[in-house]
Amino acid sequence: MHLPWWLSAILARLMTGIEIAIGALAILHFYGTKKWLLSAAIILLILFNAYLAYIWINFGNRVNCGCFGDAIWMNPGASILKNCILIIAAIVLFKYRTGWKFTHAQKLTSGLFLILTFLPFFLFAIPENNPVWLKKDKFPLPLSAAYEPDNKITPSADILHGKHIIAFISPLCPHCRMAAHKMHIMKTANPSLPFFFIIGGTDSDLTDFWKETKSQNIPFSRMKKNQFLSFTGGIFPQIYWVEDTTVVAKSTYLDLDQAQIEKWLSVH
Repeated sequence: MHLPWWLSAILARLMTGIEIAIGALAILHFYGTKKWLLSAAIILLILFNAYLAYIWINFGNRVNCGCFGDAIWMNPGASILKNCILIIAAIVLFKYRTGWKFTHAQKLTSGLFLILTFLPFFLFAIPENNPVWLKKDKFPLPLSAAYEPDNKITPSADILHGKHIIAFISPLCPHCRMAAHKMHIMKTANPSLPFFFIIGGTDSDLTDFWKETKSQNIPFSRMKKNQFLSFTGGIFPQIYWVEDTTVVAKSTYLDLDQAQIEKWLSVH
C-alpha cells in the first residue's frame, strides 16, 4: 500500500486489536449502545473487501491475502467470500439479537473494547529501527567464499568492496522469507540499496521462494549447506551490515529500516 514503515507497524497492531475486540465482545454479547459493535464489524468487513478487491485487481487471485498472516494461506477471492458470510452473520445478529442490558454494560463494553484493541501493542511492542552497531566487536566476513566455483552461481555484485546489506537466508525458513520480502519492498522503493542474498543449499528449487518473496530484484549467490551453516551457526536469517567485508552492524528482519540504511550509506 506504499505506507511509511512506522505507520504500517502501527496499523498492523491496531487492526489486529480491533478485530480481537469486535470478535471477543460479539461472542460475549456485548454489542454496545444501538449495537455499535456490530455496525463497526460490518463497516470493517466492507473495508477489508475493498482492500481485497485492490489486491485481486493488482496482483491476481494466486497470492496470500494475509488475512490469517502466515498461519493459513488464503487467496483474495476466498477471503471476500468469507467476509460476505461474516457480514450476513453480523446483520442477522444486529436484527434478531439483543446484547447485555445490565447497569454499566455500555461502559464495560467500551472499556473492554479499548483494552483489547491496544492489547497487541503490549504483547508485540514495536521494535526499534536501529541495528545493533558493533564497536569493538566488529569481525571480518570471508565473503570470497561466495565466489567459489562450488557455489555454482557467481554473485552479480561486487560484495568484497564498499557497503552492503548481506542476508544469509534459507529458502524454506519463514522468517527468511519475511526478510526477503521486506528487502524486496525497500529495493523497489530505492533501487540503489546494496542488498545481497547468500542462499543456503545449491540444489534446492527457489521457484516457491521467489513466488512468495518477489525478491528477484536482489542479487544473490548460493552456498553449500555445510559452508552456509558455518556462517550462520544454524540460526537464520543473519543480516549483516558489511563495509569492505567487515561486519559493522547486525539487524533482524523486524528492525531492518530503510531510512537507517540510507543514512548509513550517506556517511563516507
